[in-house]
Amino acid sequence: MNYPSPSPRANAIVERMHRGLGDILRVQLVKYHEKDDPIKDLTSAAAYAMRATVHGVTKYAPSQLVFAKDMILRTTVEANVELARQRREAAISQNNARENKSRVAHNYKKGDWVLILSRHLDPKLQLHPGPFKVLSYEQSAGALYIQRKHHVEPINIRNVRPYYGPKKS
Repeated sequence: MNYPSPSPRANAIVERMHRGLGDILRVQLVKYHEKDDPIKDLTSAAAYAMRATVHGVTKYAPSQLVFAKDMILRTTVEANVELARQRREAAISQNNARENKSRVAHNYKKGDWVLILSRHLDPKLQLHPGPFKVLSYEQSAGALYIQRKHHVEPINIRNVRPYYGPKKS
């Protein structure tokens, strides 16, 4: 089956850039004349800022990695791409370990039953919705496709837990 992408987390780099672009554009308080094009000017400035900003994990700005130039000082930069890759992989592993720390280890398959975790509520006050039948599991994205009422819904495995009680018919 061909289902829509389960979540924005599937392409985190692009989503983070979109978030940064939105933040940059939102904080601009500059007044423009009617004939000026603020979108063109602001997006150009935002793109420049994103290319020139040093990344916290790689310790290089994107422009330094791609063009071997610093956009602020206009100097040549010899970026150690292998070191940047290693830093990025270490950060990914650390983030995955943190994210998966509270996850119930389970190998999901078609036909399993799951409960949707009730987040941000006292677990004593809120029952987990479900059980819902798993229609398919896309392991590469960590997404389950469940039958919920009259539609198929993608959901990340971090937001569910296996259900072992009596099954619905």
